[in-house]
Amino acid sequence: MSRYIYENGIRIVKPYYLTYKTNVKLRWIGKTLIDILTIEFNESKKAIINDITTEKLYIENKKSITKGELLINCKIESHDVINHLNHKHEAPIPDKEIEIVYQDDDLIVVNKPSGIPTHPTGNYKYNTVSEMVKEKIGLDNIWVVHRLDKVTSGVLILAKNKTAGSKFSKILKEQRDECKKVYLARVKGRFLDDEIIFQAPVILVNMNGYIPGDEIQTNSKTIFKKVKYDEVEDESIVECTPITGKNHQIRMHLKVLGYPITNDFFYNPTDKNTVEKCKIEEKLYKNYFGKYGNELPDVISVSDIKDDTIEHDLSKLKESKANSIVNKRTEFCYECQRNIFPNVLEDYQIYLHALEFHYKDYHFKTDLPDWYN
Repeated sequence: MSRYIYENGIRIVKPYYLTYKTNVKLRWIGKTLIDILTIEFNESKKAIINDITTEKLYIENKKSITKGELLINCKIESHDVINHLNHKHEAPIPDKEIEIVYQDDDLIVVNKPSGIPTHPTGNYKYNTVSEMVKEKIGLDNIWVVHRLDKVTSGVLILAKNKTAGSKFSKILKEQRDECKKVYLARVKGRFLDDEIIFQAPVILVNMNGYIPGDEIQTNSKTIFKKVKYDEVEDESIVECTPITGKNHQIRMHLKVLGYPITNDFFYNPTDKNTVEKCKIEEKLYKNYFGKYGNELPDVISVSDIKDDTIEHDLSKLKESKANSIVNKRTEFCYECQRNIFPNVLEDYQIYLHALEFHYKDYHFKTDLPDWYN
């Protein structure tokens, strides 16, 4: 029996059980499972108690395994491992075919569709490119050489064996100067006529109200070149060549330059919470440029550009985001006693496409994306 349902242009994975083993974090010691799962994972108390009493949620350590109602008030200790047989509801993805661009004994290169994560992460396992390609060509395992954001499409390199995976991951890390990636983006406004090299740190705010990391490197660099401009739409197609490969680098650099990707819901948003996130990022960049000007220290400390106002804004964002998640869980699963998200696609695509990859004799290229014209 198939584990998938296809309807209304989306691919749905039927709910299934998956066991998670989690080592206790220092900040959890002395708290109960209810404390941890309600505060850090937005779980309901009712659902947690249901999992404890049905022994789907339990604790093990070197001495013993603790199950059942004893766990409701039991305090977590340092060497505990939390076991959770989780009823997993994967998020849906667009029902799109994954085109193979190149294949040999070691590599398989695909044209990744937007809306599908590269590999298992968070609320995705089977609805990912790596798992779908494994099924498509009949492999037991596959190795992800690099990743693209879920919302980004284009050239994605996978390896058929561990040796090839390690080799190409090392090439991308240690021989970056010999590798060239070319992206296309569709942005708001008439982009600059001359090619530019833009360097600035990628300062990101997580929607859960924090800034990842204590320090941020400032060497993030992208080359931008206008391809064409549409006067009617007031939009430009821009060729983007990242010299470094930081998370969301192209998207944030375009935003900072004043030409955000047209439909980038994260950096050109309409949603209230995401608008607030962008305002915090703008304050951080204002503080950064105000403090350092044209100077480019190798690394900046987050504490140097964060102030009390930003701390307050981050706290408000965290609270508002948590409330919005609760409000979006509009359906109920009677098996796991949880409110769940409906099977609808939301914010699954932006106009950013990985068009080409070059390294020595390797040259991979896809067709132009539909939104190019």
